[in-house]
Amino acid sequence: MHSVARSDRALLWYNNHLLFWLAIVPFVTGFIGDYPTQPLVVALYGFVLMMAAAAFSMMAHHVFFRGRLVHDHVSHLTRKKEFRHALIGVACYAVSVVAAFLSP
Repeated sequence: MHSVARSDRALLWYNNHLLFWLAIVPFVTGFIGDYPTQPLVVALYGFVLMMAAAAFSMMAHHVFFRGRLVHDHVSHLTRKKEFRHALIGVACYAVSVVAAFLSP
């Protein structure tokens, strides 16, 4: 996100979406602190983090491809690489949600 040159209305809404999921993190953290061995609670924690990562990926997709909000000197290959890195977090958190039911 260091290469963002400008903003638009859609980017602000994507940012609000990300902030929504980040605002929930303290609540599920407290919940997991009270019930650390419950698979559903651990899965809920992973789900909230997965949704935050997905919201960031959606925002990155808008910045890099749909909104054309990055500096002109950033190549298309670099934008694709950075977007793929954002998707890795979503995939890891999705695996953690499933793994929570196997071994919390």
